[in-house]
Amino acid sequence: TPNVTDWGSTEEKRKFEVPVVVTNPDGSKITKTVEITVLRDTDGDGDSDITDPDDDGDGVSDVEENARGSNP
Repeated sequence: TPNVTDWGSTEEKRKFEVPVVVTNPDGSKITKTVEITVLRDTDGDGDSDITDPDDDGDGVSDVEENARGSNP
């Protein structure tokens, strides 16, 4: 899994294409590309920001912060 350290201020997910080399039983190899999506977890609680109701872990819900205009 890529370690994303340059998240944009409103970015919550990022897609990556990862090349995977497959070795067949006859020894031949082919490369396939697999797409993965990495979800941001700002507060490190294991719940991605997309589904976390308090994604910065400050005890104030994102809904309330958005209403106040104070959601980081």
